[in-house]
This record gives sequence, structure tokens and C-alpha cells, in this order.
Amino acid sequence: MSKWSQSKDSNNAFTNTATNPGMEIVSLNTTAHVDFQIISAESFAREFKRSRQGSSINGRKTLHETVREIRETVEEIRRSHYEFMASKEELKRSLQDFIATLEESRRTREKALNECFAEIEWHLEEHFHQLDQLDQLDRLYRLLIAIVVAISLVHLYSELEE
Repeated sequence: MSKWSQSKDSNNAFTNTATNPGMEIVSLNTTAHVDFQIISAESFAREFKRSRQGSSINGRKTLHETVREIRETVEEIRRSHYEFMASKEELKRSLQDFIATLEESRRTREKALNECFAEIEWHLEEHFHQLDQLDQLDRLYRLLIAIVVAISLVHLYSELEE
């Protein structure tokens, strides 16, 4: 059984196509798995230069080249670390600003609610005061009616006696 075919057919090594014994092409599909890694521009340039220059004549890098590459790698790691720490500090400042904004919003909302409740309370007290005044007027009105009725009765009674 071949690498590219899922049947008992043979593979044509030059075209990677599966063929059956009658030499008909069965499949043109080939699958490849590729793994890649994102690297910095400096690292890419270093690897590209290394692959173009090749290794030294005896097949080994010189100690000086190896030390230089290690120093470059350490510097790249330091730069990445500093960038990460700067990003972390920026995120921390943004979070603190957001928390301060939320706290200010809460205080503003609380103040507005307290003002609304104070105004509602004032209107209710005013309304109840007006109701008390109406109640007092209502009592005075009933007393006035009672006095008028009493005077009318006294007047009527005095006319009846005459």
C-alpha cells in the first residue's frame, strides 16, 4: 500500500498520483502538514544570513560567531522582556483609569439619585401640607355651615315664637 493512495493501487513517484494496474489516474490529492513559527525580524535575518553563508570550512562555527549569536539572542530576549513589561504597565494604567472612571460614575449616579429622592420628598411634603390646609378649610367650611344652620334655626325659632 502506498503513501498517497488509500487503495491497493501503486503510486507514480514522479507525479505523486495514485494509479491502478490499468494505469488510470485515481487521485491527484496529496496532503502535507506544515508547521511554522512566528519569529522576530532580527531572528529571521540572522537565520537567513546563516543559511546563505553556510558554516565555516571545517563545518563548525567559530567561537566568536557562537558568542556573538548568543549575545544577539540575549539582547533580543531583553528587548522582548522590556516590551512585555511596558505593555503590562500600560495595561495596568488603563485598568486604573477604568476603575477611577467607574468610581466617579458611581459617585455621580449616587448624588443624582439622592437629589431626585430629596426633590420627591419635598414635593410629597408640599402636597401633604396642601392637603392639611384643605382639611382645615374643609373643617372651617363645615363649621361655617353649622353656624349658618344654627343662626337660621335660632331665627326661625324666634319667628315661630312671635
